Amino acid sequence: MARLTDGRFVMSWQEGAPTDCLGRAFSPDGLPASNPFLLNPNTIATWQYGPAVAAMADGGFAAFWGHSYGARGQRFLPNLTPSGPDFAFEPYESSWPAVANHHNGEILVVGTDWPPPYAVRLRRYSWSTLAAIGDTIYVNQTSPGGPIQGANLAVAPNGNLTVTWHATGPRTIMARTYSSNGTPLANEWVASASTVGGRYYTAAVYNQSNELTITWEGSGPGDVDGVFARRFLSNGTPPRPRVPHQ
Repeated sequence: MARLTDGRFVMSWQEGAPTDCLGRAFSPDGLPASNPFLLNPNTIATWQYGPAVAAMADGGFAAFWGHSYGARGQRFLPNLTPSGPDFAFEPYESSWPAVANHHNGEILVVGTDWPPPYAVRLRRYSWSTLAAIGDTIYVNQTSPGGPIQGANLAVAPNGNLTVTWHATGPRTIMARTYSSNGTPLANEWVASASTVGGRYYTAAVYNQSNELTITWEGSGPGDVDGVFARRFLSNGTPPRPRVPHQ
């Protein structure tokens, strides 16, 4: 979901076979402000999935989605019509994108590779023009021996950002933190402490003190298939044990 500059918000989802990605606008009070519309109007003949949206400075928004074993993007005007052709997020097979707006005027997008070399890729785009900023940032430093999936990201009040993902080989939740300009502040690190069973479907959020909370689904203390969270200080160290949430 993305909140537009005029107060409307746009929700996105996938449906159909082969799947398409759809969006719909709502007013600030939650009433429908449009009919459902295609986020992938130029790629309707193939498998589309996992859409994510982010607001833009002109009152429109950007949409990113998985496209077979790749990812594509499309800019939309404030009237919810596409502006120009869609484009490849990456020249590689990066899929399942996640997006976030950075308060320095950028849209951040992460995607994961299903086939080898199993990478997490981060790209920065202009909030005003959707032009790519800099080169692709390769987030993970080691290969888990299997696919990397479910990348997500969070932006801190101080400008730092953290990318999270699950490595499907050992089923471990991993993370790496960057400065606002995309410079890594540390090596990748293991966010999940449990080593029994699997962990996947991660998400992350910062509080106003720049403390980071990372969540995931999987096996852990007291539940073989639950939802767990772990907090970290701004330097990436955990101040508290994991907290199970039911």
